[in-house]
Amino acid sequence: MKKIVLYLILTIFSSKIIAQNWQGKVTYNEIINQKKNTDLGVNNISVNIPRDSIGFSNILFFNNTNSYYVSDSNLINGKPNDNNLDSLLKNSKKIVSGKSISFSIKINPFTDDVGEVFAMDFEKKNLEMRRLVREKGFMSSEPIPAIKWQLLNEEKYFGSLKCQKATANFRGRAYIVWFCPEIPISAGPWKLQGLPGLILDARDTDNDIQFNFESIEIPLKQQVKTTPLKNATGKWIPFDEFKHIWLTENEKANKISNSMRPKGDLGFVKSFENPIETSYE
Repeated sequence: MKKIVLYLILTIFSSKIIAQNWQGKVTYNEIINQKKNTDLGVNNISVNIPRDSIGFSNILFFNNTNSYYVSDSNLINGKPNDNNLDSLLKNSKKIVSGKSISFSIKINPFTDDVGEVFAMDFEKKNLEMRRLVREKGFMSSEPIPAIKWQLLNEEKYFGSLKCQKATANFRGRAYIVWFCPEIPISAGPWKLQGLPGLILDARDTDNDIQFNFESIEIPLKQQVKTTPLKNATGKWIPFDEFKHIWLTENEKANKISNSMRPKGDLGFVKSFENPIETSYE
C-alpha cells in the first residue's frame, strides 16, 4: 500500500514538472525586418542584398503564474513565409564590372520539438530562454525585465476585445503595444510583459519588430504539452554569453567555411540579422 501511495505521489509530482496547465493561447505573426549586409568578402566586391522581412507564426501559452512563448517548433504548423523572401531570390543575380555573379539565399531554420522559447515564472520573477543556432539548442536565464510602461488613453479593438495603448523603451527600441485589461494576465510576446492585461499586439516605432495579433483561444480546447527548459536538449550558458550567441556561432561557421573554400571561390554571403535587442540597460 505504501508503495502504491508513493507511486501516486511521484506520478503527480512528475506530471507537474513535465506540463503546465495552460489557461489560453495567443497566436502572433512575428515579423523581423532584416538589415542590409553588403560584404561578400571577395576581391573587394560589394553586392547589395535588399532589406526584407521574415514572418513566423508564434504562440504564447499563458496562465496566472506562467507564460511560454514559442517559435520554430514542431508544436506550430507555421513555417517561415517563403513569399517574404521573393525579393531576395529575384535579386540573386548581379552584374559587377561586366561579369555576372550569381548566388542564392535560402532560409530554412532548423526546428525541433521544443523550438525557440521564452518561458516566464511570474512568482519566481524568472525568465528562461532557448535559442536554436546551427542546429544546436542554447539555454539561459535572467530576471524578468522591469519595463517602464506609459499607459495612454487610447483604445482599439482586436475582434471583440477592447485594448488599451501603452508605450515603453526596452532593450534599445521604442515599443507601442495594445493590451487587454479584460484579460488581467501580465504576459505578452517575447519578453514584453508587466502590464495590467495581456498584450495582444506590439511593434517598435520603426516597424522593424512586429508581433501582429492573429487569434486567441480562452480556454484552450485541448491542453498542449510544453517542455520545461530544464528538460530540453541543449547547452546552458551565462546570459552575457547568450546575448551574442547567434552572432558568435555564425562567425565560427563563417571562419570554418572560409578556411575550406578554394582560392578565388565566392564562398557564401555572411549571415545577416537585425537583432531584436540592440542594447541592455
